[in-house]
Amino acid sequence: MKLLDYRNSPKLPRNPANPYYWRRDESIISTIVIHHTAGNGDVFQVTAADLLRDWSSDGSGAYGPHTSYHYFISPEGIIYWCNYHWEIAWHAANANTFSIGVALQGNFEPWTDDNGLLHSNNPTPAQLEALQWLLVRHLPANGVKLGRDRVYGHGDPWLQQFGNNTACPGANMRQRVIGYRTKGVPFAMTTENETHVYFPETQHHLSLGFLVWWRENGGLQILGYPIGEEESGPAASEIQSQQWFERGRLEYHPANLDPYKIQLGLVGRECRALQERVKELEAELGAA
Repeated sequence: MKLLDYRNSPKLPRNPANPYYWRRDESIISTIVIHHTAGNGDVFQVTAADLLRDWSSDGSGAYGPHTSYHYFISPEGIIYWCNYHWEIAWHAANANTFSIGVALQGNFEPWTDDNGLLHSNNPTPAQLEALQWLLVRHLPANGVKLGRDRVYGHGDPWLQQFGNNTACPGANMRQRVIGYRTKGVPFAMTTENETHVYFPETQHHLSLGFLVWWRENGGLQILGYPIGEEESGPAASEIQSQQWFERGRLEYHPANLDPYKIQLGLVGRECRALQERVKELEAELGAA
């Protein structure tokens, strides 16, 4: 996946008066907000004046020191890392302080032209692949380990309480975000290649390192089909990401040396501990 670090790039200039004014403790980040740009122009080829929001002359305005989003994904699937996570970017009104903003270039709201032709305006497969990678690989590896239940479209009803009454990220993207958050439906398209496979039997994907491990260690016979998408590991653990299968769980431990970065989860031990705890609770209830 191609990611360009523009956090301190001259192509994305900062406010010289207050280049790092909007700071926060990264521990308060609890939400990821998905946007569309509502236009098809390449924001990285326009002037700085067009690119950045106007800065408040008296310092009382709500504008940050940089562009509005933490990440920007082009139609080609290139990810631009625009702001540090500790920076508050102005993208989601009163939810700015605790959220990460991710914008996909394009307008994903269907529309009908003067000839009556309907334009679907969908994100590109490359954008969806990049977004999936960003959520399950890049963000957890860089300190943002949130479950898919914390991913919202900009105008989602839950975010409206924070002043986000908008059609963004467009109807075609909004439904994808809801499906991902509530049912685990992946953003990635159902194409198959050497690094990405879709299993219609369970309607889930298997990608990258987990796919390699699965293929080299018995595959369907040992683990069965994936029954969920790759997701962030537990917050207080060394597991960056994990994925469940019919017969077990794979975990990605980036701090380990090869070949121990990908390991089987200790599901049997966890189930045994849970059974013992259930017995203890039953005994406590019986003695009460």
